Amino acid sequence: GDPPAFASPHAATTSPTGVAPTTTTHYAAWGGSVECVRHCAASGGGAMGDKDNVGRTMTHYAAWGGSVECVRHCAVSGGGAMGDKDNDGATTTAYARASSSAVCIAFCIANGA
Repeated sequence: GDPPAFASPHAATTSPTGVAPTTTTHYAAWGGSVECVRHCAASGGGAMGDKDNVGRTMTHYAAWGGSVECVRHCAVSGGGAMGDKDNDGATTTAYARASSSAVCIAFCIANGA
């Protein structure tokens, strides 16, 4: 699918409202590389628990990218629970559906998203 619409492609700091814009760790989760997610989180690219400015977690981004391995990593590493909803009420499964990855969709459904 198309990449998510990012509010600020280089913002890895917390906004005045206390909500983190999209971080490099969000990008890495969307890209599906667990190694990149680990590196970005460890290097100040955004904490695993950061949500973007519309409430999307790392787990949402990983599902949006369609990577089961990355969804699993984010969910167990503090990147958001499988059932978390963004500000519009979309779950991890909704983001997996946007990725068109049947395997990721099935994984999210099976794990309560």
